[in-house]
Amino acid sequence: MSNIIFVKAANCEKSLSNVRKSSDPVADAQLAANIAANGLIQNLVACR
Repeated sequence: MSNIIFVKAANCEKSLSNVRKSSDPVADAQLAANIAANGLIQNLVACR
């Protein structure tokens, strides 16, 4: 059985196995605006 824990965003770091190796400032701004307008629709998933 898994447990749900709450982690501050400041305590998170990018994984070296992340497939996204670069970011797009325009796409990041669009995503931030969308989240601000609509809220976060999908859960954020992390692993230890």
